[in-house]
Amino acid sequence: MTSTLRASKFVFVCLTAALLSSACDDETPKTALDTSSDSQTVDVDTDTDSLDSLDTQDLAEVEDTTPPARPTCALTSSTSAPETHTLNGWTVEVDSGTGAWSITPPGGTQPTLEGSGTCVDGERGPQPALTLVREGAPKVLALAGAYQIQTNSGLTWWPTSGVAPTVTASESLVSLRWALLSASNEADFATLIFEPYGPRDLRIALQADGGALGGSIEMRCTSDESFFGLGTQSVGMDLRGHEFPLWTQEQGVGKPKGGGIFPLNNIPEAAYAPMGVWHSSRGYSALLDTDAYSELNLCENVGDRVRLRTYGELPALVLVAGDSPRARLSAITDYTGRPTEPAPWLLAPWNDAVGGPENLHRVAAVLRDNHIPSSAIWSEDWIGGDEGNFGFRLSYAWEWDPTLYPDLPTDIDTLHDDGFAFLAYFNPFVPQPTRMYQEGVDGGYLIETADAATYVFSDPAGRMVSLVDLSNPGAVAWLSSYLDTAANTLKIDGWMADYAEWLPIDSVLFSNESPWLAHNRYPLEWQRVNREALSSAHATGSEPTNNWVYFPRSGWASTGGGTGGIAPAMWAGDQNTDWEYDDGFPTVVAIGSHVGLSGVSLYGSDIAGYSAFLVPPTTKELFLRWSAFGAFSPLMRTHHGSSECTNWAFDRDPATLEHYKRYAIIHTLLYPYLSELTQQASATGLPLMRHPFLVEPNCPTLWSGDHYSTFLGDHLLVVPVLAPAVTQWEVTLPAAGWWPLFGDAPQTDGTLSQDGALVFTADASPTEIPVYVRPGTVLALLDQPVDSFYGATNPALTTLADVTDAYRLALYPDASGALRSSAVGAATVVGEGWSQVDLTSAPTLDGTPLLPCADVAAGTSCVDAETVWIVGTDLVLRAQGATLTFASPIEQSYRVGLAGLGWGEWRRATDPGDLNAVVTPPCELP
Repeated sequence: MTSTLRASKFVFVCLTAALLSSACDDETPKTALDTSSDSQTVDVDTDTDSLDSLDTQDLAEVEDTTPPARPTCALTSSTSAPETHTLNGWTVEVDSGTGAWSITPPGGTQPTLEGSGTCVDGERGPQPALTLVREGAPKVLALAGAYQIQTNSGLTWWPTSGVAPTVTASESLVSLRWALLSASNEADFATLIFEPYGPRDLRIALQADGGALGGSIEMRCTSDESFFGLGTQSVGMDLRGHEFPLWTQEQGVGKPKGGGIFPLNNIPEAAYAPMGVWHSSRGYSALLDTDAYSELNLCENVGDRVRLRTYGELPALVLVAGDSPRARLSAITDYTGRPTEPAPWLLAPWNDAVGGPENLHRVAAVLRDNHIPSSAIWSEDWIGGDEGNFGFRLSYAWEWDPTLYPDLPTDIDTLHDDGFAFLAYFNPFVPQPTRMYQEGVDGGYLIETADAATYVFSDPAGRMVSLVDLSNPGAVAWLSSYLDTAANTLKIDGWMADYAEWLPIDSVLFSNESPWLAHNRYPLEWQRVNREALSSAHATGSEPTNNWVYFPRSGWASTGGGTGGIAPAMWAGDQNTDWEYDDGFPTVVAIGSHVGLSGVSLYGSDIAGYSAFLVPPTTKELFLRWSAFGAFSPLMRTHHGSSECTNWAFDRDPATLEHYKRYAIIHTLLYPYLSELTQQASATGLPLMRHPFLVEPNCPTLWSGDHYSTFLGDHLLVVPVLAPAVTQWEVTLPAAGWWPLFGDAPQTDGTLSQDGALVFTADASPTEIPVYVRPGTVLALLDQPVDSFYGATNPALTTLADVTDAYRLALYPDASGALRSSAVGAATVVGEGWSQVDLTSAPTLDGTPLLPCADVAAGTSCVDAETVWIVGTDLVLRAQGATLTFASPIEQSYRVGLAGLGWGEWRRATDPGDLNAVVTPPCELP
């Protein structure tokens, strides 16, 4: 077969170089953009002069921004009584005079979603209830895996004609059939239907006589309505006021308002993993019933409009039943899927090491010699690479490179012995320089062009590549053979499953499905083949069947399934190494919170950022703040980033090493709490990192404005410090009485907001992070930190087996002194009377006074200066009238302390040292 050159990511690399230095070298491909023949395209020569012109203002000049035709409002109100119909317990009320409709959920008393009807005069003039696309194609600007799809250009939108619809109803369907105002003013018809979906839910869909290319549905939003979810969104904790292209793509390096220079930058709403799941503070949750390109406008231009617009299929959504956000999220994961419980080592810290075996073992030795908990080492360059004009380029091959790692199997065995899983790297690109490329061409395993040529484009490093065609069973088997070799032969425990956002809209697939429908599902197919390979490799043998992981950044979700039910974990993507709210450290808080509301349970980010192309490398202060937040994320993982040598690292100076060690220990001690949350995720779909709306839906102060905080489970509120050179930070709690994690008294001072939230300023030195605990919590921790959760044959190392049935309990009573019933291992623990109690003052166990630990034999219950240590099955601990009751069928030990005292030495902050320290990085040492 021949090869055809397509639009290239090389422009991204060259543009970056042009901005940082001068211009691209002479080998820059001089090709025009070539996108789908079904779409109108903007041709862009890839020399830097043309690319420099692609800012937001100039894009507006090439775009046809003529708004869709609007009808004259013949009807704006009706005197007819509304019709009420019940479908699956949902109340659908329709005004037959205008077609205005409302939906009240089962058990509800007020509508949670409404449609305006035929048309309503708004700020932009008459707004149609819905529109159809019969002809045309959107303008598409597609470069370097990023897309700008302009549905206001190149498409003819036919709106409702301003007359009343025909309403038809039965026990299983309510339909509103409108005449449309076509371009020729001839009558055409579209129907909005409401119908039961499954046993509990309600489907809303647009249908068209004779079919259509796309359409839109207009809905109302209220002035105080907030929105959440939609996958890895970073615009803020509340998504209101934005229009989101639900299309997986490269999000850009920096996402300034307006989009900046495309494709180097992208719009704020672009995402690696947009997902068709959203929640409204009015009390509804929805997911798309289509995988086609969609836009969801959440009151962006008109303050009372929500618009769902699609191209490739007509719009359809499903409302899920549930009386709370958590109940509705659980219902959503009935569609998207839920995770299986992960191996314990996924919940321990991971570290990265690249550059070959010397550095691999150096990093392992630093961790073990300093007793820093770590259970995985990730080496993305196991596949090798070369030095390009812009630094080291991974080869993107699917096999071990013996040049860089001469004896990788032995390296992996050594790491396993020392308690480390070994993690690698894969992506679905197939580069021409690798032998896989010719195999793919010969086997017909790669995506093709319309003329049956192999579809070739430039990858992120400027090499010519294709993509594996995951709609081809033969291609999946071929790819799986390489994954199987990594997992079975080399004993690799998992990998980053990178990219998968790049499927071109003009490619031809083995399945002959339109890429407009397949594009968003491509990440799911990529995740599925990785899952099947790793689960198959671990299906037999002595190790647990879940003893593996892969973690993607791309994703999708609809009624047909989602990333949350396929991938065991997810990472935030390639954030900038800075403090900016468009693409830096703050965005990982929003991303993790929204993707959790989209069904993804295990999430983490690169510590401390990845992209240092256009911003300074990671500073010491940024590393300190980001690693502290990483300790209270479900996954704690370091990354060397794009500037390995200059980005600050965990072992760059002694102060950073001690700081990182403390937070790695804190994350490790949290294992019992995290493990319980993974069980919840598997059973109910609730994520570990939880948006405040999911936990405290009646407290909008928590997510309004610049309040960036997130919950770890229901009981820990994490408020990261997101700015440099500050030692205080504003904190918002759901109410007074929450405890600082390492403090000794609940927080009561501050300003109460209208919804009862408590706002105050907390001290936060560079090595501290404000974390607060719900009153009444018994926080179960490991009794002691251990080196590894993976397991180790090295007898000098400690593992989970060394702390079996041994717990540390930090008690955070509510205002009445009560402690909620809590599971601690096999025990149930409950308490009362713990207000203003000195636990170490004459405590008794089952009526017997506890003696000082220094005076008793090892293994005997006792009291020391800050905690008590007790062991047994059914126990009653008393101190100054307070009671803590343990009911357990097996013997367990407990080290009990009040609030921060329960954390022992790890509650104390480390010294940050000089934040501006100049330290020569290891790569520059002789």
